[in-house]
This record gives sequence, structure tokens and C-alpha cells, in this order.
Amino acid sequence: EVLQLLSLKSLKYMWEDKQKHLMIGSLEIAAMEAHNGSFYVDVSARIAKLGGESIPPEQYHAIMAIGRSRLNGILKTFDQLKEYVQMSLGGMFPIREGQSLLEWVNDGQRYTRGER
Repeated sequence: EVLQLLSLKSLKYMWEDKQKHLMIGSLEIAAMEAHNGSFYVDVSARIAKLGGESIPPEQYHAIMAIGRSRLNGILKTFDQLKEYVQMSLGGMFPIREGQSLLEWVNDGQRYTRGER
């Protein structure tokens, strides 16, 4: 179920697998865009532009079906995940105010490849 997937416990667990960082960042973008009422095609394009992993339409529609007020809580959960990530890194590589996890992960990957 999508609500269980977007719980802090589940997100923290998935975060431990570095291969899932892009997917988690993409889920955050999907939650943000669902909160704003965006169409799937627009969300998909934004995720692709940010270098994320594609979210299936069914999953996006399930996130949209959660409703705006519950999505507020889920967006706060992503903020808590960002705090968790920052604490686990001891303050190194800070996530800027307003920066999505997907943007932050991609910035880190570019830095690691020497592109930044």
C-alpha cells in the first residue's frame, strides 16, 4: 500500500539501500506534485528532468488519491527523512532549504563524478 511505502519507517529502511535513493527522491517529487494537483505527464517530465526514476501512473494516482491534507503529513515525513539523512552524515553535504531529495542526490552524484 502506498501509505505504508511513504511512512517514515519505510523510507528510512529503503534509504539504507543506496540504489533506492533516486526512487525515494522521485517519490518525494510525486508527493509534492500530487499535493499541487499536477497531472501525471507533468510529474513524469519533472522527475525525468531531475534525473529520477519513473513512477508508474498507478502509483502516482494512488498517491493523488491520498488527499491533500494527508499529503501535508507525508511531505512533513520527507522533511523528517531529510533530517535523518543529515544527522547520519554528521552535517556533511547539507540539504538546502527547499531542496528536494532528488535534487540533493543528483547534486551529490555529479560532485562524486567530478562534474561539480
